[in-house]
Amino acid sequence: MFDERRYVTQGSRVEPFTARESTAGMMICEDAWHVSMPYLLTMQGATALYVPASSPGRNVMDEHDFGSHTFWRQLLQMYAQLFGVHVVFANRVGYEDGVHFYGGSGVVGPDGRWIAQAGVGQEELLVARVDVRDVRRARYTTPLLRDERLEIMERHLPFIDRD
Repeated sequence: MFDERRYVTQGSRVEPFTARESTAGMMICEDAWHVSMPYLLTMQGATALYVPASSPGRNVMDEHDFGSHTFWRQLLQMYAQLFGVHVVFANRVGYEDGVHFYGGSGVVGPDGRWIAQAGVGQEELLVARVDVRDVRRARYTTPLLRDERLEIMERHLPFIDRD
């Protein structure tokens, strides 16, 4: 369990891809925990982020709410609003080796609202309709990407002490 390196190796580039009418980016599970990933993808033109995950239920808050689920929901909503993108979250559901994967997949609009949500603890086929024009509206209303100053980032990154 959680031994991804048996099947895949870490990548060394962050690049979006073309998907139907838009440009999209993929962040696999832990990739989404690092704000640099959605930042790099959206600065390269991504208007949708896909996040497949295998997140187990941790830190039970009540019988239907896991701390890990709450964390993911808040993180994805923040990315959607901050970067003006649709976020599609597909989380594993069920049990394996005594570990409970809670499901809770969903789609977040660029305004941070959940467009569609799957239930917790049960398999479900989730279908959502998104309007790519919502990205343009969100980015016009909150022009954070337009106003981003990449030259400052470029200037400072080489001097960050990584030790």
